[in-house]
Amino acid sequence: MALFLMLVVFFLISSMVFFYIHQQQKKYLTQRFQELQQHMLNQTEIMLSQTHQKNQLHLSEQMSQNQLSIQKLIAENVGQQMQDTRAQIQHSFKQHADALTSHLQTLKNEVHTHLSHLTQHVHQQLDAGFEKTSATFNNVLTRLTIIDEAQKKITELSNNVVSLQDILIDKRARGAFGEVQLSALIANMIPSNHYRLQHTLSNQKRADCMLFLPKPTGNVAIDAKFPLETYQKLTNNMLDNTQK
Repeated sequence: MALFLMLVVFFLISSMVFFYIHQQQKKYLTQRFQELQQHMLNQTEIMLSQTHQKNQLHLSEQMSQNQLSIQKLIAENVGQQMQDTRAQIQHSFKQHADALTSHLQTLKNEVHTHLSHLTQHVHQQLDAGFEKTSATFNNVLTRLTIIDEAQKKITELSNNVVSLQDILIDKRARGAFGEVQLSALIANMIPSNHYRLQHTLSNQKRADCMLFLPKPTGNVAIDAKFPLETYQKLTNNMLDNTQK
């Protein structure tokens, strides 16, 4: 934009200089013409004073021819100078236009190169950011899947605990549950000939399980129906040492 304004100003200044030169040359040639014309008039008056009647027609024709020649000379001179000045202005304008075009092309190439580098850098940053975001998102999905599975297991365990709690509310249910657990535990740990379930003692009381162990331990009676209330008191330190 600045170069364009400079070219416009240069063209205006050149036009003003050309106009000023044209005016000066025109003024000078006009003055010379007037001087020459005055000189010729003076000569003519002298000649007319000597041979007025004889040479009047001849002098008039000669004067007209001279005037036409001078005017033609002035016109040719001014026209040639105008053409030369116009050619110089056009040549200078073309040089500045070519320089401006070359500068704009160079600037365009630099901007294109810079934009290409910037675009490539932005694409690289976006690709890297997308990869990081994708990895983070996949990691989050994996963790959410693990959390969801854990939540399902917690829910299932909670349901099992609730079901077990519902079962153990009733004393008979707790007793039956204890006998089943005791039977499974003993069967997995002790040979069948070393224990008996629901064994009747000599005092006619029945033990849920009787262990026939070698001495010095001997026989051990096990009651699977240990009261829950007593266990809670025991764990909460609500019983004295004797009761414990």
